Amino acid sequence: MILSEAWMPLKADAMDIPPNALDSLRKELSLATTSADSLPIMFNIFDCTLTPDRTVIVDTIFAIADRAHDDTGMLEALFLLTNFNDQKKEMEPLLLEMAQKISDPERRLTRILYIKLRFLTKKINYISEEDRQKEILKLLSKYNESKYFDNYQKIEYLFTLCSYLRNETDADLLITYLNELSDLIDQLPNYALELKSVFYSMASATFLANHMYDLAYKANMRMLEIADEFSNHAKSQGRIFGTTDGTLYTTYNNILKCGEVLDGAQIDSCYARLKEIAKRTPRIGNNKRLQQRTEIFYLVAKKRYADVLPLLKTELASLSNGSTSYSYFVDALIEAARATGAKADLLMGLQLKNKLLKERNATKSDINLKELLTIYEVENIKEQNIGLINENERIGVDGHRQSLVWMFVAALVVICLIVWVITMYLHSRWIGKRLIAAKSKLVEERNNIKDTYARLVRIRDQAAAADRVKNDFVENMSKEIKVPLSAIVEYSHLIGDFAAEDERPYIREYGDIMAVNTDLMIRLVNDLLDLPQLESGELSINRTSSSANAICNFALKLVKKHVSPDVEIIFANSGQPDSVIVTDSQRVEQVLIQLLSNAAKFTVSGSITLGYSFNSKHDRIMFTVTDTGIGVPRGAEERIFKRFFKIDPTTQGNGLGLYIGRLLAKMLGGTLKLDSKYRAGARFIFTVPI
Repeated sequence: MILSEAWMPLKADAMDIPPNALDSLRKELSLATTSADSLPIMFNIFDCTLTPDRTVIVDTIFAIADRAHDDTGMLEALFLLTNFNDQKKEMEPLLLEMAQKISDPERRLTRILYIKLRFLTKKINYISEEDRQKEILKLLSKYNESKYFDNYQKIEYLFTLCSYLRNETDADLLITYLNELSDLIDQLPNYALELKSVFYSMASATFLANHMYDLAYKANMRMLEIADEFSNHAKSQGRIFGTTDGTLYTTYNNILKCGEVLDGAQIDSCYARLKEIAKRTPRIGNNKRLQQRTEIFYLVAKKRYADVLPLLKTELASLSNGSTSYSYFVDALIEAARATGAKADLLMGLQLKNKLLKERNATKSDINLKELLTIYEVENIKEQNIGLINENERIGVDGHRQSLVWMFVAALVVICLIVWVITMYLHSRWIGKRLIAAKSKLVEERNNIKDTYARLVRIRDQAAAADRVKNDFVENMSKEIKVPLSAIVEYSHLIGDFAAEDERPYIREYGDIMAVNTDLMIRLVNDLLDLPQLESGELSINRTSSSANAICNFALKLVKKHVSPDVEIIFANSGQPDSVIVTDSQRVEQVLIQLLSNAAKFTVSGSITLGYSFNSKHDRIMFTVTDTGIGVPRGAEERIFKRFFKIDPTTQGNGLGLYIGRLLAKMLGGTLKLDSKYRAGARFIFTVPI
């Protein structure tokens, strides 16, 4: 069953339109000043109009769009005009002429093809069996030529051929052509929805007529997707009163016809959708004929034969055998009568089926599709034979002369082959000698490479062993040095505590000098201990929740005693709310101590400022250490982070502080760099994720 509305994906319904919608739209139209403003309103007026005036409205829309050179408006109007006039043969050339006004070549071709296919589908419904057979033979005679067509010509050709073949019994041939056509349809642009709709509607009808229910089901599921795309396109164009209920109702009915490949839940779901559409769309719900057919499709799919039998007889009594669904109802009657044992109804169904078959074969019963194909092949063979006879006659006239020519050519070819064989033999011998020499050289080079590789492995192992010995020595010596250094610091403080009262300040001053230098040596030792692990990536990172202020205060306190008396130590975030961060606080403190110590080393007077802030996403913290010292010379911004590099070789330290600081920053997932724009001293920026 195909509703006329199935080809009109957008049609309004009285239930969906507010009572004063038309008046409001006409008032809005009277205020529009340009074609661009008028067209969307005109389309909405068309969707709201349920009278014969709809055709006049579409004509007006096309005229407005034509004057405005609006391709989109002309395309939509032509689509609707084609749907209204597809049964009037005289309208086809007029619509094709109107389509030529579309400026976009690709969209113009899709609309022209849609018009042709739409009129073709109507024409086939009324063609006689004899004319249909003739058309099939004519189309098949062009099949070999079709490979030279462009895509649009191929679609038109294959669509026409499949439409004429849809009632034939050679299903394999039909599926071959449909698959070829489907591949071409899928290559069309996304906006060619109308062509996809007309193809899948034809494919569905074809598969249903040939009882290919699994393929029919897939075609109708694709039709549902296309209906959704039509609806979304209409909404994007501002058409608020359109509906695809006609297409949906037809498609769900066709799905019910595929009951053999559906389970019970699918059948019930499909039937429920049909009821919803009928309820919200009075022009469908009030059509008792449509509702009865839907009930028949549902009962047949559910195999409720006793319930459907009386409905089938009523439906068949009101149908002519030319109806597109007549054959389906006859088959359903036979199936229901057999299942219920209704012999009289079975006899009636078989008689109707026999009548259909007789009428189908009455015009030309001795010719079917396979015979047509045979005739076509025989005609091709005849043409080929005629060509061969003519060719043989021509060859007979020139036979002697051509024989002599061929003998000469053959002798020349033989001589060339002999020369070529001798040349290739000599060449192969020469190549063989070269290959033997090359093989000997390759063997020699292979042995040399193996010896070189063995020496490199030994040298690598020796270097690794020496490096391990060096690292072990440095680590052991560093640990041994730390113990006496710590003792020196402790004893220097004890000496000050036990000195006489008048000598205590003097002795404590020297004790503090010893403590400062001892701290310096301990840091140097710690740097040497951490360096191998940092360079190898083996240093462990232990992230915990920590106070940002506590980290900064600890670093400032530790470095404060190394700062010159004329230098002020400033914590920029003093007095501000504290922040909790998740990181390895010990490693962050280590980097800050390195930066503050470096600032203290090169700042004789002025200030050293430590502060921090967060980035906009609040997932990183940025520490800054700013001093008013001698600064970093231009060109040395990156060299200061290299191992053992010192701007002033006479200054204390081993040149590892900034190198280790950057390694630690990298292990924490952050960065350490010099702010090259700051020239009043030096500013280092240390950023870590939190």
